[in-house]
Amino acid sequence: MPASTPARGAVMRVAVPGVLIQFAFGLSFVWGAVAPAVSASAHWSSLALGAVFSAVPLGYAAGVAVGGWLAERVSPRRLCLVALGVLAGSFMIAFSAPSTVSFVICYSGLGLGVAGGIALAGTLAAASQLLGHRLGGLAGMLTAAYAGAAIVEAPIASGMLHVLGWLDVLRILGGFDVLMVALALRWLPGLGAAGGARAEPSDVSAWALLRSRGLILAGAIEVLGTPVGAYALAHLAVLAKQGGASGAVVALTIPAAAIGNTAGRLLSGAASDRFGANGPLLVVLGAAALAAAGLAALPLTTVVVPLGMLAGIGFGGPAGLASRLARDSAPHAPHAAFGLVYSAFAFGAFLGPIIGPPVGGGPRAWALLGGLAAVAFLLAVFRLGRRQTPRFATGGQPRGGG
Repeated sequence: MPASTPARGAVMRVAVPGVLIQFAFGLSFVWGAVAPAVSASAHWSSLALGAVFSAVPLGYAAGVAVGGWLAERVSPRRLCLVALGVLAGSFMIAFSAPSTVSFVICYSGLGLGVAGGIALAGTLAAASQLLGHRLGGLAGMLTAAYAGAAIVEAPIASGMLHVLGWLDVLRILGGFDVLMVALALRWLPGLGAAGGARAEPSDVSAWALLRSRGLILAGAIEVLGTPVGAYALAHLAVLAKQGGASGAVVALTIPAAAIGNTAGRLLSGAASDRFGANGPLLVVLGAAALAAAGLAALPLTTVVVPLGMLAGIGFGGPAGLASRLARDSAPHAPHAAFGLVYSAFAFGAFLGPIIGPPVGGGPRAWALLGGLAAVAFLLAVFRLGRRQTPRFATGGQPRGGG
C-alpha cells in the first residue's frame, strides 16, 4: 500500500495508458464476429476457427506467467515495450502471409497471446504501485478494458464486413491497435520494477509458488470455470446461425457475451475489494453453470442472447478475481502469483473452444462444459473453509511473515 495517496495526475498517467493498452489487445475477441465470414469465404474448418481463438489464451497463459515473474524485476514500461514489439512483428507476418498456421501461431498465439499477457503483467504492475490497496478493482478495470474491446470493435468489424473482406477488416483494426499501444506507452511513466517498489521485495522461489496449495486450488478453479464462456465467445454466433436464429439475433450474440464478459471482470474485481474473493467467485461460477445448462436444454433461437451474456459473466468474473486470488495466496509475490493464476484462467479459455467440437458441439458440449463449471463451483465452496494464509513448500513462511 502506498505511504500516501498518489496525485490524481500520476494515477491518470498510469490508468489511461493501461486501459488503452488492454483495449488494444482485446482485438482477440473480434474473431468470434469475423469467424462466420472466414468460414464462408476461406472455408476454414470449425476446428481451425476454434484453434485461432484458443491460441490466444494459450499464448496469454505463457505471456502473463513470464510477465508476472519479470514484473518483480523489470520496469513496467520495458515489459510493455517488449509486448508492443512482439505484437507488431507477429501481425506483420500473419497479415502478409495469411493461413491457418500463420494466424494460429503469429496473429493469435504470439501477437495477441504472448504479447497480451506480458502487457497485462506490465500494466497491472505499473498501476498497483500507485493503487495497490485497490488491487481487485484495478485488475477488474484493466481486464474489463481488454474485454470491452469486443463491445466496440465487434460491431465495427461486422459492419466493415459488408464492404471489405475479413482479412482487410483485421488488418485495419490490427494496425489501429498497434498504433494505440505505441501512443499509450509515450504517456506511461517510467516506474521501477514492482519488487523494488516494496519495502521487502519477494524472495519466494518460483518452485515454492508452484507448490503453494492455495495457488493450486485457485488455478484449478480458474481452469475449470472458464471454458463455458470461452466456448460461447468462439462458437455461439455460428451455433446460433446453424440453429436457425435470425441474422439480427446472430449479430447480437457476440456483443451480448462481450458485455457480460466486460461487466463480469469489472464488477467482480471491484466486489472482491469490498467482500473478498469467495462470494463473487461463487456468483460468477454459478452464472457459468446456469448458462451452460440453459444453452444445452433450450432452443438457441429464443435464449441465445441473454444466456450468451450470462456465459460472458461467467467467463469474465474469474479473470477479474485473479489478482485477489493471487494476493490472498501469495501476498509477498503478488505479481508472480497473479501471472500463475491468470495463466490458469487463460488455459481454461484455451480449452473451451477446442473441447466443444470433438464431442459434437451443441447440447453435449454445453453439458460437458457446464459440468466443469459445477466442479469449479464445488471447489470454490471448499475454498470457503480453508485457512487462506499462504504456506509455501520451502519449509517456512515468506520473509515478512504472513
